Amino acid sequence: MKATMTLAAACLACVCLVGCNSGSKTAQRDSGAAVVACSNHACPISGKPVNSKVTSTYGGKTVGFCCTMCKSKFDAMTDADKAAKIAAMK
Repeated sequence: MKATMTLAAACLACVCLVGCNSGSKTAQRDSGAAVVACSNHACPISGKPVNSKVTSTYGGKTVGFCCTMCKSKFDAMTDADKAAKIAAMK
């Protein structure tokens, strides 16, 4: 019973730590980055609030993301896909 509880707690901890997170992990990695005014308030990939330290430039505007994973996904997109994501945010 004790081993089962420990295993369940470990699995829950792993689930809580995995995935896209705009919280402290991104802030710690990017602590030296300047805060920039973004043209959006929600991440175009996840829809979560943006971290203004995680940005990319597209179409002459600064686009904010919730985390570096979402920024990487956006940066790897074609221009047509980027335009579609930006248009969907409006």
